[in-house]
Amino acid sequence: MIVLQRETLKKVRLEHQMTLEAVAKKINVSTPFYWQIENGKRGLSYELAYRIAAVFSLKPDDLFFDDMLTINLQNEKETKNDKSQSNK
Repeated sequence: MIVLQRETLKKVRLEHQMTLEAVAKKINVSTPFYWQIENGKRGLSYELAYRIAAVFSLKPDDLFFDDMLTINLQNEKETKNDKSQSNK
């Protein structure tokens, strides 16, 4: 199951000038269901991630995983910095 970082999907949707309703309709889910996905309240299957990415002419890996990797690496770096500062 894929869980999104909060702003990624909304940012892409707004860049494509689409409403929640329009995306939900294209991927055949209700607007509240899509809102929950976009706001990190609901995980999604790879198949649904693929359908969402296709709406924006992207690959699921580009839309979901690259950002997660960046965020995870950033969090790891911050954790290392915190540990090194606490050892001083």
